[in-house]
Amino acid sequence: MFKSLRERLAGWKEKAEAEVTSEAIGDSGRKIKEDKLEEILYDLEIALLESDVAFPVAKEIVDRLAEDLRGKRISREVSLEQGVEAALRDAITKALSVPPLDF
Repeated sequence: MFKSLRERLAGWKEKAEAEVTSEAIGDSGRKIKEDKLEEILYDLEIALLESDVAFPVAKEIVDRLAEDLRGKRISREVSLEQGVEAALRDAITKALSVPPLDF
């Protein structure tokens, strides 16, 4: 299961890198164009579902990633790939974390 998920995420990353275009925001960085963001998020959701990730979990990951990337500036010092990868890692971590129990 994890091998399939890893392969699909790697494939999604490659496709996202090829399709994502960014627009410059002055000298401070770039941001992902909205139309491309929706397309790559849809592809990610399909990849997660095909890897047997539960729909609510896949939806939460995609929603968190969309929230993190929509309108976000990515510094010129960080590649677009690194910015998207960090946001994806954060979204997965938050989706899989369990809130502390209050005894």
